[in-house]
Amino acid sequence: MIILNLVLVLHTALAITALVLNTLLMMVMARFTPESFRSFSILLKLHASFDILISVCSLSTMLRAVPCGWSPIYLAYGPCTFISSDICYYFYSAFLASNVVTFVTVLVSFGVRYWILRFGYISIKRIMVAQMGAFIPAAVVLLALLYSKADLPELIPELEAYHPNYIEVGTAIIGTKPARTPAKMTLMVFVFGCPAPLFLVIWIYRQIMSLILHLLERKSKAMSLHTKHMHKQFITILTIQSALPFLVLLGISVYILGAFDIVNDPAMEVITFIIVELPALISPIIVVIHIRSYYEAILGLFQFRISRPPSTAMYPNHILDVPMLTIRPVTPLSPNKFPSNILDVPMSSRRPVSPMTLRFLD
Repeated sequence: MIILNLVLVLHTALAITALVLNTLLMMVMARFTPESFRSFSILLKLHASFDILISVCSLSTMLRAVPCGWSPIYLAYGPCTFISSDICYYFYSAFLASNVVTFVTVLVSFGVRYWILRFGYISIKRIMVAQMGAFIPAAVVLLALLYSKADLPELIPELEAYHPNYIEVGTAIIGTKPARTPAKMTLMVFVFGCPAPLFLVIWIYRQIMSLILHLLERKSKAMSLHTKHMHKQFITILTIQSALPFLVLLGISVYILGAFDIVNDPAMEVITFIIVELPALISPIIVVIHIRSYYEAILGLFQFRISRPPSTAMYPNHILDVPMLTIRPVTPLSPNKFPSNILDVPMSSRRPVSPMTLRFLD
């Protein structure tokens, strides 16, 4: 039980960190996006906004995936339990649908970069139309989840059959209908069947983008070095982001280990969702690291100052670097240069000394 509580604390910390990072990224993108990629930044903002939604849903539910045959049941430990189990299920549905949106948004971003490289420009209207198509898979998953929602009287007997000691006070029990129902079969097809072709499409886009960029570097004389560097930055970001859904597959693999009783532990049931939520934490870090304007803006928000090493001209590194003093020989003065008498000292007045003064001094 102690390990489970520690894992839940880790889950909460990661969700809060992801929420803070994505909120900071949204603030920076709203104020410090350069004009050169303002249209493409729409997709970056959309991705970050759904990452925020993922973090909020994760923080509100704090789910734990309990394998019960082919029908997983989820135990919620988050603040949604103070309202109702239905609210927890709606947050869970929004969590999965938002993950689908972020995944397909990366695919749309590849298409937008391809269009820009080929035609030099893409309108905001065309980007929005392409993104509207990206909402279709997420909408299908969301509708399938809402349609396959199971009531609490259906879930408790199934949970007692597999894990009778898992029914706890203060947790919400949510889940979907058994796998044999049409609604659950539809959900499983979209959840487990969609990633494979999307991975293939993203890989094809990556290869096409690399070939086009290589061709432009060899033959294009009009593209400036700044433009080439900017294209490389975005392709690097999209390439790393396109690999993040593999973490989702890793989380599903952890659940499968529990479903087959290979590794069945309450902490592992929470780790399943921790792994699935990692893309929302990693994605803003990728964007900030590879886009210098955002990186410098975030440093400016915290008033970080990068100090330069002191100059060796001002602070010598070794005592031998200190310049030696040059001692010049001093020519001795003639005796007549020193006053032998007070009379030889010139007076401050410009007027000549009168004889009366000389007589008085004698």
